Amino acid sequence: MNALNSINIGRLFHKKLWVLFALAVVLLSNAAFAGGGRVQWKSRKVQESDKSWKLEVAFFLSSPPDTSLVPVRFSFTPVSYFERALVDNHDGPVTRVVPLTGRQPLVESVDIGFLDPGTGKVEPRTRFNFRITRERGFEAGEYDVEIRYARTDQLIGTKQTITLDGENDVIDRRAMDFSGKEPPKKAKKTEDTEPRKAREYSPDDPAYWEGGPKESAPKEEDRPPPASMREGGCGCRVAGMPTGSEQPWAPFALAALGIVAAGRRRTARLSQ
Repeated sequence: MNALNSINIGRLFHKKLWVLFALAVVLLSNAAFAGGGRVQWKSRKVQESDKSWKLEVAFFLSSPPDTSLVPVRFSFTPVSYFERALVDNHDGPVTRVVPLTGRQPLVESVDIGFLDPGTGKVEPRTRFNFRITRERGFEAGEYDVEIRYARTDQLIGTKQTITLDGENDVIDRRAMDFSGKEPPKKAKKTEDTEPRKAREYSPDDPAYWEGGPKESAPKEEDRPPPASMREGGCGCRVAGMPTGSEQPWAPFALAALGIVAAGRRRTARLSQ
């Protein structure tokens, strides 16, 4: 009985040993894929193009994966934001780096192919690229990136910090004026605000006489009226006799002369 019990105990021990060995192999294979590999970024600073960023990554595993397509997750945790703002006393937007804490990661799930088209074999290394866009919530700033195996959530390589370079929307941070007054305008140069004074010339200066006399011509109403419109009749004057304005009887004498002249002309017509 003791020998039989010893045999049974030995068999049970060997079975447990095989189970432990198989479990160790599985764990080591997953660890070799997740922790034994490394990730190489082509550039950890990516420039924005058409509201998106193209990421290029190379994977180097310790052994070929079981399948040609390996599902992985890229987790992008925002750590800073590139703010562009309008502030007082500056003409254009001012850019500053705003630290971020407690932000939820942006997750992108992709399938990475390890199949070599030339040989048809699954290789332990490959190159992979994909785009992340603003429509998915990405903005210009800095991110901590972790790449994990989707089946076991094991980390591939190490965590890296990348920079998504670009121009975010402009924020207006200028002080608001509720008084309703217009902002003061900048003063122009003295030459523009003060009118230029014309140079005054004296009659002794030759430039004073250039272009004709400087005094204005007399107005029409300042000129004396013609002789026919002056007081005293037709404007005729006999030499040695005073004008009508000098003798009050002059108008009567002229009237008498007119009557006499008219009588003579009538007599002459009757005698003919």
